[in-house]
Amino acid sequence: MLRTGLEAREALAIRVQRRDPDARWTEEAFRHLVQRKLSAPQLPAIAQLAADMSIFAPRRLHNAYAEWKGGSLMRRPGEIAVSSTYGEILYSLVADLRPALAFEAGAGFGISGSYIAAALQNQRNGQLVSFEIGEYWDVAQRNIAAISPRARVINDAFENFSAHVRSSAPVDFAFIDAIHDPEVIERQVRQLHGFTSPGAVVVVDDVFQAGVPNRSVATLAEERWVSFAAFLGTRQLVLVMR
Repeated sequence: MLRTGLEAREALAIRVQRRDPDARWTEEAFRHLVQRKLSAPQLPAIAQLAADMSIFAPRRLHNAYAEWKGGSLMRRPGEIAVSSTYGEILYSLVADLRPALAFEAGAGFGISGSYIAAALQNQRNGQLVSFEIGEYWDVAQRNIAAISPRARVINDAFENFSAHVRSSAPVDFAFIDAIHDPEVIERQVRQLHGFTSPGAVVVVDDVFQAGVPNRSVATLAEERWVSFAAFLGTRQLVLVMR
């Protein structure tokens, strides 16, 4: 029997690696955010959008993925879209955080961005700026726009984010889900932390290899500018910045 989104989130392993006294969440509060019941009206529409996209023909990833991926760069939209389990967690975290500015590295086809944008729409505040180097960036823009106008997708590498936003606007939330090479992930998070607000949340996707967290990515939890770190299932790392 297939689990509902709530059942899948309740069954998800949560491993808090670090919690400093000044962290924004206790372990119990974080678990509640991951496992709480959600009633946002956009969630069924996003799940249906993901299902619809899964039957689309494969599209070619950007050449930047070649060294990391190896083999064919052709991928179906469903292969690179976030699952509803992790998408709902993104929604819950953003809804709790209420960010004025959210970033996404790797818009893909707009599914993860739709979960983030839905939370911004329901709080009637905030903006999502998502970056996608693939030629399908416009598909992501259309899909996210169907959920909320509080987002724009930029056809550029995430590393160039400072050229697209006001330097005075701190980042309150970020989802790192582009090239899943550990060196790239670590570089992106380190670049981002100088632009984040106190208490900002950074969610890093696909940090596990063979069921074990990648060591170079996991060491981010030990940085002095991190106050809270937790692994979700065998996929994500959640960091709270100072």
